[in-house]
Amino acid sequence: MRPSYQCIFLLAFASPYLAVSQVSTSVQSHNAEFTEMNNRQGLKSVSSQETNLRGARNLAESEASTFGKRRKFVSYESSPWEKYWLNNTDNLHDNNKICSVLLKDQINQLRDYLEVLCTRYFRPHDDWCIIDDAFFPLWFNIGNKETLDLTFENPLPLIVQAPPVEPVSPNNQYEHILSKFTYFDEIKNETYHEYIEPLVGHLRFPLHKCLHPVPIIPQYRNHYTSFRGWILPPPPVVRGDRALLFDSSASSWESKSGGLSAQFISEIWLRHGVGIDEVWAFDDNTTPSEFFQGVPGSMMGVTHFKHGALADGLDTSKEKAFLPLFIREHATENDYVILKLDTKLVGILDHLTHMHPEYNQVDEIVWEHKSETMFLFENDLPNNLTIQQIYEMFLKLRQKGIRAHAWM
Repeated sequence: MRPSYQCIFLLAFASPYLAVSQVSTSVQSHNAEFTEMNNRQGLKSVSSQETNLRGARNLAESEASTFGKRRKFVSYESSPWEKYWLNNTDNLHDNNKICSVLLKDQINQLRDYLEVLCTRYFRPHDDWCIIDDAFFPLWFNIGNKETLDLTFENPLPLIVQAPPVEPVSPNNQYEHILSKFTYFDEIKNETYHEYIEPLVGHLRFPLHKCLHPVPIIPQYRNHYTSFRGWILPPPPVVRGDRALLFDSSASSWESKSGGLSAQFISEIWLRHGVGIDEVWAFDDNTTPSEFFQGVPGSMMGVTHFKHGALADGLDTSKEKAFLPLFIREHATENDYVILKLDTKLVGILDHLTHMHPEYNQVDEIVWEHKSETMFLFENDLPNNLTIQQIYEMFLKLRQKGIRAHAWM
């Protein structure tokens, strides 16, 4: 029997003030489109036994059975490191000092954070570890206190066998670095804490735009840009029944260039005991046949795709899906919801930041947060937000109990 967990990747969220009939009518229309589309793809529904087997990748039944009701958000606390950046980011950005502050004034905080992110250790080999984001493994020498010793190539003898990947599970030793959520466990009748990466630097990964990769060769040129230093809840993660992913920009199931994909998200969250039970994917530049080419057989019957643009607000014409409404219909209070949000859909975030936490069904958000001054590639489009506004948006989401992560 699968453990009681659910992750939902969401792209938007519904307003709690909308009438139930309003929500139901809109979602039923889109449900019918998804059903017809999946039938055309020849997709089968997955049996309860197959679903249970996939869910069993979470916690053992003995552990999961105690988490029948979802966690209740109590508070969010920025770490001292995050507070510094919340108060100084605008000034540091305007004076082009973000990287110099990180690499000089805050080198000790940066080292501690990199150590937290280690997923594989190679001791006694000079304290080398791997920070493994499932796409670009980064080698970090914890034992070298003189320089920031990082490389994307294996510095150890080839005969050294790589240990298994471990979930990142920080403790209160790193509260000077990591920010903290406090939740209330309704079953155990007690509060508990979960840590998250701090809002620092250019966001996403602290070294983003601050270091050239080692070695400096073309294939590594975007690695620090694409690398993601996320802190997920330690296992056992979820207080719920299912894990659902809502992907607002699903051009493909997997990405060969390091982009954020359903495959990447599934692998990273699985390390923490969260197996994805159902995926809802949207994209206006990809056809269903193109998308389903990359979907693995184990996820075929529980993955849904819709070609078309999404609404960034309530679309009374119902021509575009407004994910907040869609999610309210498909997610329950006991579901673990993860939202992958594209840069253009800032209006959805605004809905989330104005909701009372009691009505919120989104547990984690991964948001592509590009601003005019943070272009990564020539074809990037900004969301017209300053870096300070982006910081404030992430902070508001977290203060609503949503574990918000920066992407790109």
